[in-house]
Formats: sequence, structure tokens, C-alpha cells
Amino acid sequence: MSDDEMPSADGMDGFDGMEGGDGIGGMEGSDDGGSDDEYGAAPELPDNIKKEIITEAPAGTWKRPKSGDDVTVHCVSSLSDGSEVDSSRSRNEPFSFVLGKGQEVFHSSDQIVATMVPGEVAKFTITPEVASTEDGPPTKIPKKATMFEVELLSFVSKEDLFKDGGVIKAEINEGSGWKKPKPGDEIQVSMKVTGNDGSDIEEKNCFECVLGSECFGPLSRTIDQALCGMKRGGVARLTCAKDYAYGDERPDGAIIHLTLEEIYETRDVSFEKNKTLIMKIIREGEGYNTPKETSEVKLSVESATDGVAPIP
Repeated sequence: MSDDEMPSADGMDGFDGMEGGDGIGGMEGSDDGGSDDEYGAAPELPDNIKKEIITEAPAGTWKRPKSGDDVTVHCVSSLSDGSEVDSSRSRNEPFSFVLGKGQEVFHSSDQIVATMVPGEVAKFTITPEVASTEDGPPTKIPKKATMFEVELLSFVSKEDLFKDGGVIKAEINEGSGWKKPKPGDEIQVSMKVTGNDGSDIEEKNCFECVLGSECFGPLSRTIDQALCGMKRGGVARLTCAKDYAYGDERPDGAIIHLTLEEIYETRDVSFEKNKTLIMKIIREGEGYNTPKETSEVKLSVESATDGVAPIP
């Protein structure tokens, strides 16, 4: 089965034994499965705001931004008679703001954008008496506007990784498939660490290691926790306070740019199941059929080593 095909709940091995909040191997549980706000039913709008979808989002796009995420939108605002008041699309200057923090760029923008998915274009109509009120935070668009054509261009999902503000994880690329690594899995990652001033601290490319083995030195706790919530091909940016990076050596903290390139599946294929013969899957095959005991097979051996040097 390929990594892009979702197994049944019984067959999923993503977090064996991990319960929310307790974690395993010293790692805390992560809200990596997606909240109802992200994947479930869209938040309901108040009765004074009506939504009409103009362009559906691309197929397979269902994740919505949540409070704290960075969102980027186009907005065309009009009066009730249809006359245009403002258009970020005409200026080619989309609005970017943090959702749910009161940084409203147009009336009820927090409520409106929270109902959308990337690529969706929708028209929102607000009752005139609500649109004209001066209550609430100031907006960049006159409050007399009552119709808003909004396109959600993109958003960057953010997560408070340890729930204390010490590490903020920004999801740059979600990755693909359903599988996420767990402690003990072999993985391949690339990382680049910079200071808050942009100075380079360290970099590792195409680095293979076992998750949870302290292979990232003082950054291990932070990186391991982040990787447990990532998928193959996922890219994240971790903004870390000093206690989650290099401590007093770098009191300003650090920024970790992290890419999970591969998750390797390993299986004990020894007859005695004593781990004397371990198979590591480098590339997924196709289909579900596997050879039986009397099947005729054809295979090639690309290399054989003793772990260090080739075997003659």
C-alpha cells in the first residue's frame, strides 16, 4: 500500500501507544491530527452575514485556517448598490494578517476567512445596519461597504508546540500521505538553524537518523516533537526560545528550518522474530500482493555490506 492511501483505523501505526498529552519516549502529545476547525464543518456565520461561493476550492483542498494562523487574501469591497469601494486585486496587493487576533482588514474578516479554504472565492453580504456601525476594531476598508468578494490565497498554519510559547511551529508545506514518524522510526531530514538576526548557526542535509535518539544534540527535544506531527515532504519553521534551543549560549533563541524528506519503514523478517534480520523499505512498491512461499520471484541485489564496507 502506498503512503498516500489511508488505511483503516486498525491498520494505522502512526502513534502506537501515544495518548494525547502523555506522549512516549519523553515526547508530548501533539495536535497533529487536525482540529475540527481545520477539517470538520465550517464555522457558522452570524445571521447578518450571508455567504455565496463563487469559485470552489480545488479538489482535495479541505483544510481551513485557525486562530493564530497567518492568512493572505484578496478582497473586493462594494456598497449595496454594487459600486466598488476598494479592491486589493486591482492593486495586486493582497492583505496579510493573523487570523483571530482582531487585525481586521474588512468588516468581520476574522469570521469570514475562518469559513474558507485556499483557492476558494466567495461573496459575503453584510446587512447595512451592521456594516455601518462604528463598533469594533478599525478596518482598512470603510465600514459602509456591505459586500465583500474574498479569495483565500494561502495561509501558514501555526502551532504552539509545547503549549507555553517556547516553540512556535509554522507549517510551510503540509507534505503528503497520512503517515507521520514515531519514536524509533528511521527518517531522513534536512535542517538549517539560524539566529533571529538571520546569521547561520548550523546546517545538515539529507541526514538519516532514528527519531528519539538525541541525534540533534541540544535541539533534539524540539525537533523530535515537531517531526512527530509532520508528513513525508513536510516543511516547517520552528521559532524557538532559548530553553528549546541552545540555552544561555544563545539567549535570543533560534529559528529551525526543518524538512522531513523520508520516513523509512523497518520490519523484523527473521524467522525467530529476534531482530537478527531487519528489512528497511527504501521505496514503496505498487499494489497489495506479496509472494507466497512457493512463488517464483525475480530480484536484483544492488549492494551488500557489513554495515561499513562492501561484502566481497
